[in-house]
Amino acid sequence: MPFSGRLVCDLNMSEASLWALIKTNLALKMYRVESRITAGIPDIHYVTPEGSGWIELKYIKNFPIKGKTQIGLRKAQFIWHRTYALHGGKSWIILRIGRNGLLLLRGKDAETINKMPSTKDFIEMASWSHFGNMRLENWSNLKEEITSGKENREDSSDSREGK
Repeated sequence: MPFSGRLVCDLNMSEASLWALIKTNLALKMYRVESRITAGIPDIHYVTPEGSGWIELKYIKNFPIKGKTQIGLRKAQFIWHRTYALHGGKSWIILRIGRNGLLLLRGKDAETINKMPSTKDFIEMASWSHFGNMRLENWSNLKEEITSGKENREDSSDSREGK
């Protein structure tokens, strides 16, 4: 079921729209976290029988035609993800590209993501991706990737949907 909400240009409003899309369609028990106390803490905490983890939401209007991709990840955010991964935690970054694309990126790759790789490298770094309308099976595949425990493994390319 595609999201029918209106996207606006403001980054925060776009991330709010992404949250509405995620909470409506991704079948996980999730809690939206707004913390001004802990710098860099992700937007969502999720819990499953397999474990728990964190998800940072990011939105860009589109990939640049040339050059590097900037998604607005702050230094405190990539440090948080790196530290969390070093202690065995699982975290993710979900990036929505306009109204057409969704990428799942490993939190442990946040520092590399912050160095603004090319669009091609960015897509190859994704653990899971989908371009086009999201169907129920796409949401199910995304949930499986998040809960599979592959975040800290070197290669989880076997579950890349759009590759």
